[in-house]
Amino acid sequence: MSGRTSATMSLLNRWLQGLISLRGLVLISAILLLSGVIRPDSVQVLEGWYYQLGQRLSGAAATKADIALIELEQETLLQLQRDPAQSELLPLLLNNDALVALILPEPLREHDVAAERLLNWLEKSATAPESVQAWQRQNQRFQQLQQQLQQGDILLGLTQAAVAAFPEQAYPLLELDSLPWQSLDWVPAPVLNVIRQWLQQRNQLQMSGWPVDPRLEGPAYRAVDTAQAAAPHQLIWQQESQFHPDLALALYLRQVARTLAIQEEPTIVFRSDYAVEMAHIKQPISRSGTVWIPAVGAASFPRYSQAQALAQHPNEKVWIMAADQQALESVGATLLALQNQSTQYQPYWNLWLQAVLLIIGVIYLVWVQPMLRATMALMLAAFVITTLSVVQVAWQLSYQQVLPLPLVMAWFVAGSGCMLLWKQRRRQWNRLHWEHHNVSYQLGQQWYQQGRMEEALVALRPCRSTQAVTSLLYDIAVQQERKRQYQEAAQTYQRVVERKPKFKDAAKRALALQQLSEPAQVVTDFSATHSLVMPSQDLSKPILGRYEIERELGRGAMGVVYLGLDPKIARRVAIKTLSYREFDTAQLNAIKERFFREAEAAGRLNHPNIVTVYDVGEETDLAFIAMDYVEGKSLDRCVSTSTLLPVVEVYDIIAAVADALHYAHQQNIVHRDIKPGNIMYDQNSGQIKVADFGIARIVDDSKTKTGDMLGSPVYMSPEQLKGTKVTGVSDIYSLGVTFYQLLTGALPFTGDSIANLAYHILNKKYVSVRELRPELSAGAVRVVNKALHKEPSKRYETAGEMADAVRGLMAREFGRRDSRDNRKAS
Repeated sequence: MSGRTSATMSLLNRWLQGLISLRGLVLISAILLLSGVIRPDSVQVLEGWYYQLGQRLSGAAATKADIALIELEQETLLQLQRDPAQSELLPLLLNNDALVALILPEPLREHDVAAERLLNWLEKSATAPESVQAWQRQNQRFQQLQQQLQQGDILLGLTQAAVAAFPEQAYPLLELDSLPWQSLDWVPAPVLNVIRQWLQQRNQLQMSGWPVDPRLEGPAYRAVDTAQAAAPHQLIWQQESQFHPDLALALYLRQVARTLAIQEEPTIVFRSDYAVEMAHIKQPISRSGTVWIPAVGAASFPRYSQAQALAQHPNEKVWIMAADQQALESVGATLLALQNQSTQYQPYWNLWLQAVLLIIGVIYLVWVQPMLRATMALMLAAFVITTLSVVQVAWQLSYQQVLPLPLVMAWFVAGSGCMLLWKQRRRQWNRLHWEHHNVSYQLGQQWYQQGRMEEALVALRPCRSTQAVTSLLYDIAVQQERKRQYQEAAQTYQRVVERKPKFKDAAKRALALQQLSEPAQVVTDFSATHSLVMPSQDLSKPILGRYEIERELGRGAMGVVYLGLDPKIARRVAIKTLSYREFDTAQLNAIKERFFREAEAAGRLNHPNIVTVYDVGEETDLAFIAMDYVEGKSLDRCVSTSTLLPVVEVYDIIAAVADALHYAHQQNIVHRDIKPGNIMYDQNSGQIKVADFGIARIVDDSKTKTGDMLGSPVYMSPEQLKGTKVTGVSDIYSLGVTFYQLLTGALPFTGDSIANLAYHILNKKYVSVRELRPELSAGAVRVVNKALHKEPSKRYETAGEMADAVRGLMAREFGRRDSRDNRKAS
């Protein structure tokens, strides 16, 4: 589970790094464009440029518009807003022949005019009653203005600034308490109360009667889009389920209704796109409520100043009045485009077309373009831009529809540049990565050759999955496997599989080692109670140092002995091990010192009857000695009455061992553990070898200690049991016990405990060999008795002396000095 989690986190990390890169920027930008989150203003400029290009190529002739543009003075317009009834523009507004559109920066103050006039009359009625008649005339004209607004003959347009200022600035509340009520003390109180209530009601209606958003409600007020000609114009505004036309669209529909004498109101519907339906007229508008209108020249519209219009009313059927020249031109151009049916719109499937093109572009930019050369990528990008440009203009001319191709083209150009830069950076990064790869691979190879597998794995971690790297990882796993590091080897094989799933037998080995390394199935130490776990034939054999382990040979006093192979010279060796796990920390240093002292002692010995030591080594969990492998077996198999060797062979073995001990004693080395198990004998070749100097000690005064009892108790000399200083005669005693056992199949001393055994060795007499085996000679009894004497001084002085005594027996009893003479004769 942890490995799977680690792989998932690694994949997520690489994915996040990919999103942060330039390639990820291309993907994210495409998603944002599809979702409509971003839409750069520069794209709208580009769309306008393509639209104007299409209009120029269409060659449409300019027409004279029946639309009068009247530019008002700002002060006059402000006066109209404050008090329509007092404005000098009222004659123009009340013209019954023309359709009037008035663009205002602020709404008219309609509802509070009558109240203010009444208040003024009340204030002045005592001295100037003629003001009542003036107020009535003004109120009449104002009511006429309101009637024409209701009928739609006069349309009022509010700019974005006017909407933002409404209603706080346009309609401040009347401060009723601040009015001069004291001057009306002559008015009866009931009448004054009625006036106050009426004013309060009008003051409340003033706020509630006006819409919160005047663009979207009311018969007179319309929104005004003052965009330039080469940009989308908003013709439809939506508030919840209600659709409201722009001032230019409302003018066009009203003009059509007047011309055709249509009484019905136009209907705005939304299906796949917006559409305005009235009688036989159907004006398509894009789903965003916008259309594109062509640019018109300054000579397309009759233009009038305020003074000219007041002096002589224009003859055109539609008047557009405003103090802002841009607003005049924008509304006029939109109305003219609607009249000439020259508007263009974006169809509803524009979004689908844009999505398809962006997806294709993402596939090309992210996956195809990186495989191309830079020149080829630039040529393809130029071809794509040219093709899309031609399609954009041709479709506009043929179907009067505007496609979203400029947005796709702008994104494609930016994305292509990003991917070219990304490829260049990736090429540089790849070059640096390959340099790093080569350096890391060489370093990993050096660590591997030096046997430092952990360092080699760390060095190979950033390398790419080349054949050489994978092969080196496989070789490291094999070495870990052979060194019994099964869990580490399984992990390394798994790394090979992750890089190349079908590389050799890595997957099979990883699975087998995972099963082998389970605690319930494997023991990996080399103790005297546990042997090395040998893997199946499919896996590599364990190694110690440079030696391949084939099988277990036996157990020694300090560790397990294995049969090994030196692959360099194809020589079989016996490998004796010492597992550090068998000892605690306090003992380990002393044990290691003793073990390597054995190697030192055995390395000084060069005798045909002593096992030759070839090599010594140490690993993390154990130490080992590689020595000569003897084809025969130990004499343990020859110490029972049913398996006893012929007496002449026993004489020959004891003489050879005594010669070997004599040589070792001359080198100041005491074996201290002579017994049948440490004597190797090949009955076919007659080869005799003394093995296992595992507890031998160099006889050196600086290193000699008392109190150490090492070796097998039944073969120990009395001085060993007493803990006194041990010399070569102690080995003679142990050899005498071995001689006794090989002749009779029994031990001279036994006991049910070590204490009982030690008591018998120190105090009791043993049974003579002739009592156990009557056919033995008296000479054999004498040699055994002298070797087993409890006093060291009364034994043979040297092992060579004992060897001579045994050979004397062979000469007297069998007529030869050495049993090998008999083999040679035969």
